Amino acid sequence: MKNWNRILYTFNICCILLILSLAHIQCTTTMFAGGSDTEISGCVLNSDGKSASGARVLLVPVSFNPAFDDPDDKCRFDTSNLSGNYRFKNVSPGEYNIIAESFTEKTKILQNGIVIIEKESKTVQPLTLRKTASLRISLPDSLQKVSGYVYIPGTTMNARTDVNHPVVVFEDVPQGFIGSIEFSENKQEPGIVLSQNLLIETPDTIKIGGFTEWSCAAKLVINTTVQGTYLSKELYNFPVCVKLSDTNFDFSKARTNGEDIRFSSPDDRSLPYENEYYDSTTHSATFWVLLDTIKPDDSTQYFMLYWGNPAAKNGSKPSAVFDTARYFQGVWHLGQSGGNTQKDATAHHYDGTPVALNGSSDVMAVISRGIEFNGSSQCIKFLNTSNSALDVQSDSFYTVSVWVYAKKLQKDNVTILSKGQGQYGLMINEQNYWTFYSSYLGSGVDTTTTNPVSINEWVYLTGVRSGLTQYLYINGTLVDSSITTTGINASLSDKSYDFTIGRQSDDESEWFAGIIDEVRVESTARSEEWVKFCFENQKTTTKAIKIIRER
Repeated sequence: MKNWNRILYTFNICCILLILSLAHIQCTTTMFAGGSDTEISGCVLNSDGKSASGARVLLVPVSFNPAFDDPDDKCRFDTSNLSGNYRFKNVSPGEYNIIAESFTEKTKILQNGIVIIEKESKTVQPLTLRKTASLRISLPDSLQKVSGYVYIPGTTMNARTDVNHPVVVFEDVPQGFIGSIEFSENKQEPGIVLSQNLLIETPDTIKIGGFTEWSCAAKLVINTTVQGTYLSKELYNFPVCVKLSDTNFDFSKARTNGEDIRFSSPDDRSLPYENEYYDSTTHSATFWVLLDTIKPDDSTQYFMLYWGNPAAKNGSKPSAVFDTARYFQGVWHLGQSGGNTQKDATAHHYDGTPVALNGSSDVMAVISRGIEFNGSSQCIKFLNTSNSALDVQSDSFYTVSVWVYAKKLQKDNVTILSKGQGQYGLMINEQNYWTFYSSYLGSGVDTTTTNPVSINEWVYLTGVRSGLTQYLYINGTLVDSSITTTGINASLSDKSYDFTIGRQSDDESEWFAGIIDEVRVESTARSEEWVKFCFENQKTTTKAIKIIRER
């Protein structure tokens, strides 16, 4: 019995010594060399150079598409032993990547370009595990409205993208060489290369795509606190006016006509924008940028401005900013030369035909350029807008707005814009009060100011019809409202006249003398907060947005 105990004791001591010795053995691969099978072997080291036991080792064909291929069919897995060694037997000839990972140390490594032929036994150089990086991949504009997948061939990394998620972040990315990062809508479509030949050597966040090719950037901070332009409620799908000048923008770094200007959200999502006006000689520009949300009582919200890319093409899309689906039925910046067609920014393309206007009619206004009218013969007619989306029902919901600079007053009604007396309009009445009128059962419903019009100053007029109630705002402040108490037949609205700026549309009368800028017709009743922020954002001096140069 004593001999048996001695034998058992000796055996246990030998086992312990063997385990301890194996734990200190440095990585070696000679024990797996040779053999008639086609195989790949190697070892994994921790960052301190010691053997990494228990590491997961993945053998991936370089042609493997992680978005659509099944890893169980095409990839091989192994776990390193106490010496850090791994082996893959019966490997099909081809080119592979190896990804090793230690879950306990939270480290990885990628070894690419391992080529093996039939009946070859290949020993891979030792793989030293390192801290992982992050990849932040922003899709180009052309792919931001397409659903699909971003993936790294020859790895297991892939992510779904769609119109709401155009930025992909890959965490725990191994250091090493990545041949390409690609995008594809489906398995049948070839991959679109987003980046290639990327060497990752540090555990940092690496940005791919987005606006890394733009040399200049600025942060546009929106201030809706009492120190800026106070808002108590959120605004949605709001076109923000961005004015650039020598004081906040370096025109020398941008393309001649601002073709390289871009705007993005903080996460590099491209924002729809319109280039209304850009003059590199006078160093003046105006852009409209669509923001999905403007936060109330906040001074931290921002979006980004980029420029300084000579290869960038024009990305201005007015109809994406002033979308008819978001209630913009007609938007005229009046920025074209006076004798030229005045463009509608919406997809309706209700473009205006100038009447008796010429090049001298194009003048500086509140938002870049506007049109000056002589008060006797000049106007803009929007042909073929009778029975159009610019028409409203008598008790419907809509908003009309304009910047106006009256130069002289008359003893009669003066019309600023009109869809006919049977529809709606903004005017100066014969008592010289600002007036918003709409039709009601064949007679007009007027909403007017209590103070007379002052000449030679800019005023922002907004008329809002909300069912049976209509409102008139002056410079973002409500000044009057009218309530219609009886229900009506919507068919009684007269839709037979074209929209007109500068005089009454029913007949050639009530001519306006002065400057008009930024005319809008919207098929919704905008809120008081919306109207106020439009005024504060668009006026000559604004506290709503501050531009801070980043690079």
